[in-house]
Amino acid sequence: MLLTLFGMLLIFLSARLIAAPLQLDNSFNIGTGASSTVNDMATDATGAIWLIGSFNSINGVAAPQIAKLSPTGEVDATFNSTANLNNPYRIIPLQDGKVLVAGYSANSNGSYRYRLFRVNADGNID
Repeated sequence: MLLTLFGMLLIFLSARLIAAPLQLDNSFNIGTGASSTVNDMATDATGAIWLIGSFNSINGVAAPQIAKLSPTGEVDATFNSTANLNNPYRIIPLQDGKVLVAGYSANSNGSYRYRLFRVNADGNID
């Protein structure tokens, strides 16, 4: 899975290909990318790219753990996450502009507590 995720990151975060013929899409510019690990990514119906992971910024712009990028790779300034997630690992865009986020945290006894959040289009937890 790590190899698959790494391959996806290379394609989506470093460059984007135009479907036919396969050419680099020079309008896509992620800049320096994520400050740390990206655990999952997804696109929504508008072409926005959603990222989730242990990062604090994308391309030098503050984006703690959840980020929304425009189809050209720029950080969407209208999305400002207030979610305080432990180990976020999945993100699923919904048709209404919100996203589902899954994560977990370790309890003191070593067991895990799993969490599911719905986040509004502006970044606030629903």
